[in-house]
Amino acid sequence: MNNYNTNIDAITCSCLDWIESRQNFALNDPRRLCKHLISKLDIENLPSKLFKFKEDLSYYQNKGWGFRRNFDKIIELGTFTLLGTFGWINVYDENAIKYGVIKETFSNEIFWANNLKPKNFQIIENYLIDDSEELPLLLEKEEYEIIVNFIKTVLPHKKDFYIKCNDFSIVVPSAEGIYYNISESKLNPEQEAKLKKELLEKYGEDEAYYKLGEACSTPFGDEHEFCIYEALTVTNHQYIIKMYNGKKYKLERNYEYVKQLKESRELQERMEQEERDRIWKEKLDKKRKTAREKNLILTEDYKGSTYRIQNFYNFPVNSSWDELISIRDKALINYDTLNNLIKENSINISTAKFNKTLVELGFITKESTLNLNNWILKDEGLNFGINYIKESPYMHEKIPEWYKTYIFNFESLQLEPFNFYENIKLTNILLKKEKFTDLNNIVSEYIKNSPKKQNTIKIKEPKLPSKKQLDREIWLRHVSCPKCGENTNIHKKDIRKRSEYSIQRFYCNECNSMFQIRVDELEKMIQENE
Repeated sequence: MNNYNTNIDAITCSCLDWIESRQNFALNDPRRLCKHLISKLDIENLPSKLFKFKEDLSYYQNKGWGFRRNFDKIIELGTFTLLGTFGWINVYDENAIKYGVIKETFSNEIFWANNLKPKNFQIIENYLIDDSEELPLLLEKEEYEIIVNFIKTVLPHKKDFYIKCNDFSIVVPSAEGIYYNISESKLNPEQEAKLKKELLEKYGEDEAYYKLGEACSTPFGDEHEFCIYEALTVTNHQYIIKMYNGKKYKLERNYEYVKQLKESRELQERMEQEERDRIWKEKLDKKRKTAREKNLILTEDYKGSTYRIQNFYNFPVNSSWDELISIRDKALINYDTLNNLIKENSINISTAKFNKTLVELGFITKESTLNLNNWILKDEGLNFGINYIKESPYMHEKIPEWYKTYIFNFESLQLEPFNFYENIKLTNILLKKEKFTDLNNIVSEYIKNSPKKQNTIKIKEPKLPSKKQLDREIWLRHVSCPKCGENTNIHKKDIRKRSEYSIQRFYCNECNSMFQIRVDELEKMIQENE
């Protein structure tokens, strides 16, 4: 084992890691600390220049690691120290309390880890916002054609290629520019997709993709290939295209035009988001209404302890999701739905008749105030299966004691009885495969011994139209689609209020268009003509 010369006061070490990559950092920069220096620190008696990093240093000392170096610089803001200027930034206050903050690169949205903020956090947020305002505007989609046409003008041998500006690269945007990658191909996307399909039908996958690459590849050489990482640099006033051979081609960028495009796009995005929010709220209100009517709780509105256990996504952080699902599926391998078991065992009884018989046997039931009126195993039926708690948008406020449930617990990784009777999610019936033959025999014997019912022909009385149907017939006589003229296949939507009047919205099922009529004008037409 190597012994290294470490000096805590000077923060020096003779190890290769310190010599090659740490010695140039300042004395107050924790990146100067290799694992050997950290191992010698007295965590409870740190030098003042390292005191703020106590929590991290304790962690690295336990792990036997050197201090991380994946941040660009240290920023001192009053009593705060920030490690880095992009991504998640560690923030330390004068009491060595650590916080985490991140700012969206191209907006002023700021998020704090676990929503914990230090006192006077506004100092940090103002700094992050001011710093980001120096960034150039992102490329708008309307600019792509400008850039591609410019490339084909200055490099005419590329005029027949398909050229694409890709999303900005992993290089961190700065005031000096945003960096984009440029790709080119002999084929446009439609041609490439068509050739890909033909090659995969004719060759194996590896050979097909090799031939596709050959067909798409453009000539290689100093004048034919773009730089991978800085193919295109965009500032507020210039596009700069850099080639592998060092040549640069520059084009003026119309800042005011791009600014207008940005504002227009953001307005459109806000409107679309508002519409999505409106639709989401309507759906949420509808689900809440259903929950109230069915004496249920909307899962989104409840976050108690029993919800945490039933939460499908509540699983150990250090576990693989695919692995956990595999464990759950193995735990349920001996269970299946009635419909699947009837098919697998070629049972000559329909699912509906099987369920009807189980009801008559007292094995299952439906109740309007439970499980959204879906089937529930009970009494003797519990010998043949389980009521398995599923991922559902609703929860029972309370269930009766005869309603026994099971759950796959993602904490214990076991299928186990869920011995709670309040705040329970909805369930599905899963039957035991090993007991299904016995269950089928019971059902078959019951059907065999049941008295045959005489078939009777029922003559249905003519159904009178409802008030809603009569109202529809009236307004339809005065409404037609202004686009296609349809006057029967029209659906009445909602009424929306304006400042001085209200409008009734309609949807035409023939041409799939919306139109509207003032409510007072429609009512007047009906009064005058009906």
